[in-house]
Amino acid sequence: FGFQPRPGRFGIRQIQITAGPSITTDLRWRAESWDVFTHLPQIEFDSGEEVALQVIPTFERLVEPFEIQPGVVIPPGSYRWTQWQVEASTASKRPWVAEIELSRGGFYSGTMAQFSSSLTLKPSSHLAVGARLEFNDVSLPQGDFVAKVFSTRLDLSASTNITWSNQVQYDTDSRRLGFQSRFRWILKPGNDIYLVVGRGWLKRLDGRYAREFDSGSAKLQFTFRL
Repeated sequence: FGFQPRPGRFGIRQIQITAGPSITTDLRWRAESWDVFTHLPQIEFDSGEEVALQVIPTFERLVEPFEIQPGVVIPPGSYRWTQWQVEASTASKRPWVAEIELSRGGFYSGTMAQFSSSLTLKPSSHLAVGARLEFNDVSLPQGDFVAKVFSTRLDLSASTNITWSNQVQYDTDSRRLGFQSRFRWILKPGNDIYLVVGRGWLKRLDGRYAREFDSGSAKLQFTFRL
């Protein structure tokens, strides 16, 4: 649901005041979780920059203990909390794109503060290089912890139909380092070829990385129109 006026002044292209509710139930139609992503508001400027304020009421029902972190177990029960989030991003048309997100609010029976930022450099229409940092500070009656995620991207576009995307990510919570590479060739709209390979490592207590998995997949998609 939304109200999206275009004031045509103060350099503002559009203001969006929206609410997007979603709910998940069990087979007896009892709510397992729900949330409402609300923009109050999101403002897009003529230059392409955007700022937004989000309010996210959330509910979740746990039917069994949930170990969110080693040694930190959330007991079964019904939990309801609200997160407040501020976002800002530069225009995607620029040779560099920066994004930042700050949020704070409840989280189960405690609180959580989040920070994330990303920077993408586009020296040409065929190349994009980016880095992203996520920081989560969680405080619960059962224990406190901090989780960080670092990731980098390298995207190559030989043409509008052939792209090659690569990502490396490290998660301090699981101590896992992962790499994924995806090749996509659009033969024509609706007909695609995908090739994906990945590798993961686990950081051991001695600081060394042990290979954990290797993966690969291929997908050929055809669309028939009658």
